[in-house]
Amino acid sequence: MERLGSLAVLGGLLIVLSASSWLLGRAAAALGVRVPRAVQVAAVLGPCLFLLPFLTGGVHLTSTDLLTAGPVPGVAAVEDAERYLLINDPTFQFIPWEAELRRLLRRPSPAFWSDRLEGGSSPWVNPQAQVLSPVAWVARLFPLEHFFVVKVAVQSTICLLGVWVLARRLGASGATSFAAACAATLGGGMIPWALFPHTGAAAWVPWITAGLVVLARRPRAGAWLVTSAAFAALLMAGHPEVAFAAGVAGGVVGLGLRTRRLSWIRLAAWWGSSAVVGFALAAPVLLPFLAALPGSQRAFEMGAETFRWPTLGWHPRTWFLESDRRLLLAALHPHAMGIPFRETFRGSLNWLEAGAATLGVWTLAGVALATARLRLIATPLLGFGAFALLAAAGFEPLVWILRRLPPFSVTAYPRLLLVGSILLCVAAALGWDAVRRRRPSGVMIFALLSAGVGSVLSVPGGWVASIAAWSVVGWMAWRGDGVRNAGKERPRDVDGSSDRPRRNITLWSAVGVGLVLFSLAPWAWQMLPTSRPDTFYPSSPVFDQLAATLETSPARPGARVLGTDYLGYPSMLSMYGLAQTRPHNPMSPQHYLEVLDAAFGFSPDVDNYFASVERLSSPWLDFLGIAAVWTLAAAEGDDGLEAIGLDKAGSFGPFAVFRNPDAAPPWRLESRWRSLESESEHGHVDGLRAWRPEEGVLVSGTDLPPASGHPDPPRALEPRSYRAGRVELELGQSPRAMAQLLVTNWPGPAGWSVRWQGADGRGGAAERVRVQGAFLGAWIPPEAGRVIVRYVPPGWRAGVLMSIVAGLAWGVVAFRVCRRRYGSTTDGQVGFSSG
Repeated sequence: MERLGSLAVLGGLLIVLSASSWLLGRAAAALGVRVPRAVQVAAVLGPCLFLLPFLTGGVHLTSTDLLTAGPVPGVAAVEDAERYLLINDPTFQFIPWEAELRRLLRRPSPAFWSDRLEGGSSPWVNPQAQVLSPVAWVARLFPLEHFFVVKVAVQSTICLLGVWVLARRLGASGATSFAAACAATLGGGMIPWALFPHTGAAAWVPWITAGLVVLARRPRAGAWLVTSAAFAALLMAGHPEVAFAAGVAGGVVGLGLRTRRLSWIRLAAWWGSSAVVGFALAAPVLLPFLAALPGSQRAFEMGAETFRWPTLGWHPRTWFLESDRRLLLAALHPHAMGIPFRETFRGSLNWLEAGAATLGVWTLAGVALATARLRLIATPLLGFGAFALLAAAGFEPLVWILRRLPPFSVTAYPRLLLVGSILLCVAAALGWDAVRRRRPSGVMIFALLSAGVGSVLSVPGGWVASIAAWSVVGWMAWRGDGVRNAGKERPRDVDGSSDRPRRNITLWSAVGVGLVLFSLAPWAWQMLPTSRPDTFYPSSPVFDQLAATLETSPARPGARVLGTDYLGYPSMLSMYGLAQTRPHNPMSPQHYLEVLDAAFGFSPDVDNYFASVERLSSPWLDFLGIAAVWTLAAAEGDDGLEAIGLDKAGSFGPFAVFRNPDAAPPWRLESRWRSLESESEHGHVDGLRAWRPEEGVLVSGTDLPPASGHPDPPRALEPRSYRAGRVELELGQSPRAMAQLLVTNWPGPAGWSVRWQGADGRGGAAERVRVQGAFLGAWIPPEAGRVIVRYVPPGWRAGVLMSIVAGLAWGVVAFRVCRRRYGSTTDGQVGFSSG
């Protein structure tokens, strides 16, 4: 049965890749490039062959072996389970987010809010949840355990064809274009971050660049359609930093290759309209993200960083940040930092960030040739590649400038390497074409020798293989001119024909592709994590006990789990149907993190990415609806936990599960409140830390309605209907004509709406406030008999409207272009007319 399932996945993947290849071929035709059938077939079969071991069921493309090294208690540990500890986000974040999104999408209501993730959050404000990513949606057609392998295959096809089209558009031959496409797909631009949303965005880099180049040289409606659609796919892919870098890179290349016949006004109109339409198409996810960004953890962290003026000395070591300068070596050889995940890392940053600079022997040689040849068409490609390398390696003058530019100030510079590596592969194709057409000059030979010596010396061992690879580089550089001129003195067959030039070109091309595979394929395999199928979120008796504890809690349906120290962290518990309290997401609201810091000492930051729960606070355990606490029994002690009102529910080896009988439901009415701003002169955290429930709820703001000196008991609340992100509550009778405060433990109030209805049919919107420093609250009038609380991501409605308008405009242009689709083209291909 497992074998049949693997064959079904393989068959489905072949169908998906074939459809993707065909659609991308039509997009290439709109850009004025015809993709041969052989290249399209290679774009389908290549990723499948490379990923075949993951499709046969023997291993999974993920790092879930980590779960057996402690996160899931009660399962047998896998040998060397922590090898891929660095690649922990796919296991602890991306798969849980994907599983929760799939669960929400199976329900009739929109997947706007999750009660399970991060104390309550919306996938729509988190780009890395990839709510609308085209590549992620294709992978969602397959079982969850195959999500990553399908996603990697699809984005590899997109990148391979995109690099081939961009290289051909810039004048490279088909042979070098295909080698560049293979190098980009197997190199640092795609492989190190293959399981992350980074590469979902990076795959669209060549398409964006090719589209902007065409619009800067010979604008036409078909190219505009492809460019705007590629912009939308890029922005929906799930990584804003890579998307920003891709836009900058495409703009740099387009401006560098702009024809003078095109005025600046026309160029701005073509580029601006394509970018605006692409943004509008992606607006349903972009606007909620942009609305949440200013109040996020990432914005607070990056805004607090300061940088000194660089002090440069005569020695090159002083030109770069000490922690980052060795990253430049990664461009010289794939194993310059060691064998990935099998040896001790001996570079800067880490395997993933340094790996993004990996080019391979063929690409490095081509870049050296292109630099020495000084071809104008390769200059913007080389320029952005050098800019990305210098920024990621911490070149101090450049970093000092970039930190003062608003878009770059919140960008992690190693993310630029993904875009730079892909563009350098295209530049390498142009460099190799230079020696294919004519013999290399003395400067080009010197550049090759320098790159070869640096590459060989950058690796402590394995010199024989490196020298052999660079010997092949030398043969290719010498033989390239012979390929072009082989037909001048070739022997003729009896019928006067000769196939010698074709054989020479085929051999030279095959050697180039073979050199790419030889230098990059083993490294790419070492970078991809592998796990056993039986480690994909195995069951555990501890989690069974936690689930049973939540089922009996009065806090249902909002009952949550909290693990002390690092237990149950960060989003893994949602895979077992358990609601997590702590966030592990740079888009987490900073106000919510302040509450967790005050309550439990949980305070993640840029230097302490993985934070722990330092203490337990009974009032906050109750308020947050934490019905079950998972702890190390030996570390906490039963007496201390029972002293704060927790009951022991069970023990499992060194672990213990405690039940909180006083956990509050997600909503209630309060008759007592105070202003949070008046509680402490040292900030909100001190006021929250000193909060006591009997003193009243803390409300942000100083202009509050007066609370009664002898408040009535809060009115009863009974849920009439409930689903994640929407609840309808029935209110009990109010003995006095006094407003009361609806208090929830859902982070807000942004995005939430609260409407009330009375017995006489009147109703309206309740005024929302922030309670307890981070949560939704609303003033409920005494005549209200029913309350409807609903969440819609901020900006989502406006985003949908923008997307509809942009979609109609895009459709009108597409319809007009399709009416003229069968016009003649320059090389006999069927394509879009200029419009």
